[in-house]
Amino acid sequence: MKNEPAKILIIDDQQSSALYIASILKQCNYETEVCHNGIDALSLLKKQKFDLILLDIVMPGMDGYETCRQIKKLPQTERLPVVFITVKTDIESTVKGFNAGAVDYIYKPFNKAELEARVRLQLNLQDAHEQLVRERENALKAERLKSAFLANISHEIRTPMNAIIGFTDLLGQKQLSDEERDGFLSVISQSAQHLLQLVTDLVDISKLESGVLSISRETIVIGELMDEIYNTYKEERSKLGRQHVGFVYKNCENFYDRIINGDRQRIKQVLDNLLSNAFKFTLEGTVEIGIEFLKDNYFRIFIRDTGVGIPSDKREDIFERFNRLHHPGIIYSSGAGLGLTISQSLSELMQCELWFENNPEGGTIFYFQPKDPFLLSTRPYKSDVNQKELMEGHKQEWEGKTILLADDVPSVHEFFSQALEDTGLRVLHAHNGKEALMIFGAEPIDLVFIDLKMPEIDGYEAMRRMKRINPDCPLVTLTALALDDERQTARDAGCNGFLLKPVNVKTVRDTLRKFIN
Repeated sequence: MKNEPAKILIIDDQQSSALYIASILKQCNYETEVCHNGIDALSLLKKQKFDLILLDIVMPGMDGYETCRQIKKLPQTERLPVVFITVKTDIESTVKGFNAGAVDYIYKPFNKAELEARVRLQLNLQDAHEQLVRERENALKAERLKSAFLANISHEIRTPMNAIIGFTDLLGQKQLSDEERDGFLSVISQSAQHLLQLVTDLVDISKLESGVLSISRETIVIGELMDEIYNTYKEERSKLGRQHVGFVYKNCENFYDRIINGDRQRIKQVLDNLLSNAFKFTLEGTVEIGIEFLKDNYFRIFIRDTGVGIPSDKREDIFERFNRLHHPGIIYSSGAGLGLTISQSLSELMQCELWFENNPEGGTIFYFQPKDPFLLSTRPYKSDVNQKELMEGHKQEWEGKTILLADDVPSVHEFFSQALEDTGLRVLHAHNGKEALMIFGAEPIDLVFIDLKMPEIDGYEAMRRMKRINPDCPLVTLTALALDDERQTARDAGCNGFLLKPVNVKTVRDTLRKFIN
C-alpha cells in the first residue's frame, strides 16, 4: 500500500447515498470526492488523480455504463479500477457492467463491512498491479542499460585491442627502422594501458554497485600525498600530448606537517581521474592543483583548468557512466567515460564531497573535500625527493640480496629476469607452491613474490608455511585477484603486500624499495 491515504471518487446522483459511502470510507482513513453525474466526474478525472472509483449505474443523463466506458477511454484513467454500486442484481446487468470495464459490484443495500472489504481488496490489487508495472519498467530499463553497457564495453575493448593486434602484426611483417619500431611499441604500450584501465574501472564499478568495495583508514601526510600526485603528472602530461600546458602547484607546502585518516589509494584514484580529465580537455593554458584552507582545520583540494569546459547540457549528467565529452579540438579522448562515475561513488563511500564549478577564466574547477579536518603531525617530511637518484642508488644497495619468485606462468619469470637484471639482486625461481617451499627452506631469502593460484600447493598455504619458517621475511602476492575478501584471506595467510597483475618495472622496483632495506 502507498504511504499516503488512497483517494476514492464516488459518483452517485443520490446525495444521501454518496455522503453515507463517503462517511464510511473516511473512517477507514481514505480521502473522498463526490460527483452526482457522469459529466462532472469526467471533468474532475481530467484534473485530479484517484485510486478507485465507486460508480452508481442508474443516473439521469449519462448512466453508469456509459460513464464507465468514457472513463476507460481517457489515457490517465484507462487502468483505474471502477466498482459499480447498484440495486440491479440480474445477470444481464452484471455482465453489461463488466463489459463496460467494471472490476467488481457492490449491491444496494450494502453491508458496511462488505464495502470496506471490497474497497480494500481493489486498492490492494491496484497497488500490486502498479508494483508489477514498475518492476516491468525497471526490468526493461535494466535490459536497455545492459545492452548499452555491453555495446560500450565491446567498443572500448575492441578499440585498443585493434591497435595492439594490428601493430603487433606489423612488427612481425615489416622491415622497420628503429624510429618506426619505437613508434609502434609506443602505440601498443598506450593501448595496453588503456585496456588495463578499462578492466580496472569495470572491476571498481562492479564492486561499488554490489557493495563489496571497502574503504581503509590510514594516516596520510597531506603534503606528501599531493607531492606524489604532482610528480606523477609532471611526467604523465607528456603522454597525453599536453607537455605545452602549464602545470601549477599551489599551497601544498603548508601541509607537510598535517595529516588525515583516510584511504590513500582511493583518494589518489579520485584525484588522478580529475587531473587526467583536466589535461585531456585543456588544449592551451594551465592546469592547477592545490589546497584551500577552510575554517576549523578543514580543507579542500582543487583542480582548476582553462580547458574546453563542461557544456550546459552536460552538467546534469556529467557523473553518469559512459558520459564522455566531445570537442572538435580533441581528436580522441581515451577512457570509457567511467572515471567521474567511479570518483563520485568513491567520494560518497568515503563520505567526502566532490563537485565542480565553472572557472571564470574558462574551463572547470573540481573540488574534493575530505570529511575530516586535518591534524598536526610530528613526523618530518622532506619534499621533492629525486626519484631517479633514489632508483639508481638501489643498484648497489640490493647487491647481495636474494628474492624468490613463485609463479606457474613462464612469461612472468622471463619478465622479472629482464626487469631486475641490473639491480644486483639474485632471483630464485619456483613454478609451484611445493617447489617454492623447498627453496624457501633451503636458502636465505630477503623477499618473496608469490602467486596465489598455483598447482601442488597454492599461494595461501605456501605463505602460511613460510611464515612459520621465517616470520620476518616479507611476502608479496603477485596476483590477478582484486576482490577485498581475497586480499583479506591473503593477509590472514601472512601477506605483507600486493602486486596486482599486470605489473610493470616501476611497480616491481617500488615494491623492492619498500620492503628491502
